[in-house]
Amino acid sequence: MEEISPNIYAKEYFLSVDECQILINSVSERLEPSTVSTMDGKKILHRERTSYGAYFEEKEFPKLAEKIRSFISSFTKLPFENQEKLTVLRYEKDQQFTTHHDCFSTECKYIKYGGQRVVSVIIYLNQEFEGGETRFPMFNFNVVPKTGMIVIWNNMINGRVNSLMKHAGKPVKNGIKWIITTWVRENKFEKENDRSV
Repeated sequence: MEEISPNIYAKEYFLSVDECQILINSVSERLEPSTVSTMDGKKILHRERTSYGAYFEEKEFPKLAEKIRSFISSFTKLPFENQEKLTVLRYEKDQQFTTHHDCFSTECKYIKYGGQRVVSVIIYLNQEFEGGETRFPMFNFNVVPKTGMIVIWNNMINGRVNSLMKHAGKPVKNGIKWIITTWVRENKFEKENDRSV
C-alpha cells in the first residue's frame, strides 16, 4: 500500500477487471436508493447522497469476499469480525455523496453495534466515466478512480475523530461509476441483518 496523501493509502490493481465485473453483476438487479442514518437510527433518502446500492452476496462468491476481507484485516490489523457488510454502489450522471465524515455522532444509535467506524474502505470497480473523484477537501486532494484500486483511510487518531478525513464522492459528469465499500468498527460488528449505509 502506498500513502498517496496524509493518512490515505492505496493499492492499484488489487482486484482484476474480471473480479470487478463479478461484483457489479452480482448486484445489478437488486439496487436500491442509498440512504443516510438519522440520530435515532432511521434510514432516510437525502439529496446529499444520491447513489444506488446493494449488499454483495458473499456466500455466492466466497473466495472473492475472502480476498477483500483478508486484505483489509491484514492492513488495518483489526479483526475480520469488525468489518461491516460489503456494499456495492452505483453512481449515474450527476449523482454524488456530498462532503461528510464516516464516523457517527456519539449520540447515534449505530454506535452501539460495534463502536465507531475507525477505518473506511473503497474499491473502484471501473474507470470508464468522467468526474466521480473521491475528494478530501482538507487536503485539497482528489483520488482519481482506477479499476481495481483499493483505498483505505483512518477516521480516528488516538481514539478521537479525525476531522481532516471529511470527504466527498464528486458528481459523475458522464457514464456510470461503480464502487464497493465497507467500514471497520472499533469492536465486533453486531448488526449483520441491518443496512447501516
